[in-house]
Amino acid sequence: QESYWSNQSLSGVADYTTTSPTLNHDWVYGSPDASVTVNGFSGRFTRTVDFPTAGTYRFTVGSDDGQRLFVNGTEVLEDWAEQTYPTGTNTVDVVIDDPCSVELVLEYYESTGNARVSLDWVAL
Repeated sequence: QESYWSNQSLSGVADYTTTSPTLNHDWVYGSPDASVTVNGFSGRFTRTVDFPTAGTYRFTVGSDDGQRLFVNGTEVLEDWAEQTYPTGTNTVDVVIDDPCSVELVLEYYESTGNARVSLDWVAL
């Protein structure tokens, strides 16, 4: 699920909610929907992912602007600041103990200018 707010703090009732098969969005100078402001918006992306094997996975988040990544409720990456893409690309290695469903939550905010966010992972 993807929820979007017309503020940078993910607060109040979401202005727009949708789903998409991937988390790789490039709105350029726009927003996810006409109901969301072009500048100064935020989003929360929630996915449950089946990891087939235990091991270490590298998560990569790219954003223009701020980002926070949670794996099973634990914050593993935080760069909540104005930045450009790809400068705002960060990686973190996370150990998945058992093959199981893992909840990934990515929070994002857009200040001004380009709006872009992506999340990828790979087993190491």
